[in-house]
Amino acid sequence: MKKCKSFASGSLVFGLALLFTSCGELFRPDTEYFIVSSENKEWLIDADKYEEFSLADGQAYSEYFELISEWEAFNNSRSSSGFFGLKNREFKEYEVIEQVYRSQLDKRFSIHLEGAELPDGQILEIRLDNNYYFYDLLHKKLLSIRTDSGRRPDSEFIDDKLVEYPLLSFVLLHDTMMINQVEYFDVLEFVHKDFKDQWEGSTIVSVSVAKEVGLIQYRLHGGRIYNRVESLQ
Repeated sequence: MKKCKSFASGSLVFGLALLFTSCGELFRPDTEYFIVSSENKEWLIDADKYEEFSLADGQAYSEYFELISEWEAFNNSRSSSGFFGLKNREFKEYEVIEQVYRSQLDKRFSIHLEGAELPDGQILEIRLDNNYYFYDLLHKKLLSIRTDSGRRPDSEFIDDKLVEYPLLSFVLLHDTMMINQVEYFDVLEFVHKDFKDQWEGSTIVSVSVAKEVGLIQYRLHGGRIYNRVESLQ
């Protein structure tokens, strides 16, 4: 994986030899480039405005997050096809963008975007602590989750029989969400419904993120709710 910023824009760049990455490399003429779309990049946090942010539970507890990492890269793949011993190599590069925040309690919140080749949708990955949610932005569908308890969907063989575990968690799309007298727009709420038999009071059961703002709320199974706190001008 090459960690270097791209100055190309659009959903697909194909065979453009005169475009450079910030590493000074030419885009290869024999390579397809799948770039995260401008629309999907709106899910990234405006780091100039929100290098730090905080959430509070409405009682005495507050959590402060600070940006610790922000990067772009291209993840490459190569395939070959042909006949009679003659093969054509096909190179594909998928843009990857990630922002990582850390709280004073060493809790991580991150946003991860990946380019994709149609008919697949570009992927938004949201992480809060040890909970990961993988969301298809094109088809507006939660693809999978990963937690300390495991991942869903999943499957295993028991007594030589395949047992499948479906994904019960889902995503709610909100046009707006009002929190602490601030209205946030274009909000995804990731609702966790899997592994209920292993839940504790501190288990995260929902995570809400807003475009360009990031984490605005999360809820625990024990009933505690952490809401974004903004400085009102």
